[in-house]
Amino acid sequence: MLSGSTALSVDYPGADRTWLTGINYWRTIVGNYTTPSGTFGAFQLKNGVLTSIHYPGSISTSAGSISDTGVIVGGYLDTQRLGHGFVLQNGVYTTLDNPKADPNSGTRLDDINSSGAIVGSYYDSNSIAHSFIYINGVFKEIIVPNAIYVGVTGLNGYGDVTGTANFYPLNYTYFTARCQ
Repeated sequence: MLSGSTALSVDYPGADRTWLTGINYWRTIVGNYTTPSGTFGAFQLKNGVLTSIHYPGSISTSAGSISDTGVIVGGYLDTQRLGHGFVLQNGVYTTLDNPKADPNSGTRLDDINSSGAIVGSYYDSNSIAHSFIYINGVFKEIIVPNAIYVGVTGLNGYGDVTGTANFYPLNYTYFTARCQ
């Protein structure tokens, strides 16, 4: 992490790999780590203090992003190794799964803005990936015409999204779009 001309290394204790996935206006950071034994986990770094993020009862948790209001989104694997999206707000974890997701593949939440809009992805029963925006309790598909895969991972306060569209045969295009 770079602040002014000072670089700060962020290494989760006991991890062999640490990566940062989100930062908010208040410089609270979320990230993920792996240990030499293969354990995968998530954390929050706030005011120099590392705090574990672990969905209760899960076997692993990953953080995607943190909003300026302190809401964290990400994903977790339950004891059956099924993937779910989660929202962590004021210390309370809530599962948020796209109803179109194949339960064996699950939902992943990647970003959240200060209005509470969330972007993420899921796989359907044919193992085809889809991206969505979740606004005011409604899941809306994000579609790029003629793409065989759309991956949206970024969202700002204006409803602009960033992502990748894959066109056959493996021709990737990066895009920004305004969700309506």
